[in-house]
Amino acid sequence: MAAVSPTGTVSSAREAAIASAELSVKARARRRYALVITLR
Repeated sequence: MAAVSPTGTVSSAREAAIASAELSVKARARRRYALVITLR
């Protein structure tokens, strides 16, 4: 991490948002992969 905020809420919220975004991307990719397998 580049900088640590005094309260720590901003960095933790940002990390939570990044984690949720990564999870959503992985879920979307997995769903698309499952669709490709099903169509095949």
